[in-house]
Amino acid sequence: MNARFKIRMNGGTCTIALKPGDQLHHVQFRATDEGFRREVNIWRYDVGDGYVTKMVHIREKDCDGIGEVSATFCCPLLDLRAHAFEDLDGTLRIGWPKWEQSEEPTYYDQFAQRMGY
Repeated sequence: MNARFKIRMNGGTCTIALKPGDQLHHVQFRATDEGFRREVNIWRYDVGDGYVTKMVHIREKDCDGIGEVSATFCCPLLDLRAHAFEDLDGTLRIGWPKWEQSEEPTYYDQFAQRMGY
């Protein structure tokens, strides 16, 4: 059984289909007014667990230095189309994954470390 689910990426919607054991990497990089932002998303389908795992790592640089955050989420196969939400324009979006945070996120803030926080 394949895992199919929707994501929002680059201002649009697309559907990802993963076969058991598949892993998909997506890297997005953009310049900002003070530096850059790089986001890496990795989706993995482990058939033994019956879950799709989503790992996110964001690294950005601005006038305060480097900042990073990493987080891991999971969604059971049965919940890949269970979530509904209202979009910014008021449109009700139905059939989205119900991601649950599976680990505490990790953070790094270069400026805060330099200041001793």
